[in-house]
Amino acid sequence: MVKLKDEVDAEVRRGSESWAYIYVTLGFMLTIEAGVVALIAPLIWPRNIIVYSALGVFTAYLWLFSGWFQTILIRCKARYESKPRGTAAGSALIALGIVLLAAVLAWVSLVPM
Repeated sequence: MVKLKDEVDAEVRRGSESWAYIYVTLGFMLTIEAGVVALIAPLIWPRNIIVYSALGVFTAYLWLFSGWFQTILIRCKARYESKPRGTAAGSALIALGIVLLAAVLAWVSLVPM
């Protein structure tokens, strides 16, 4: 009679290229969060520091300690690295730029002078 274990132990070891990608995206995300917190008008000192600290801790946990989230980041990186470069990406960037320009112009027209 053969008995099977109820659980399996497995461990993932990430390479230096994966960790570099994780650290770079963590830096970008913390920078974006700092900008968003700075743009929120009702948050004045020390509330903005508290909100940014909470967001930073949560983000650092996701990026550095959550294997599930790290796998998602690495899969996204692999998916976009495997795509051929061509005019589709350039067209998408041009379309995004036009949409952002239109949004900025609409916002400027609503702001009283």
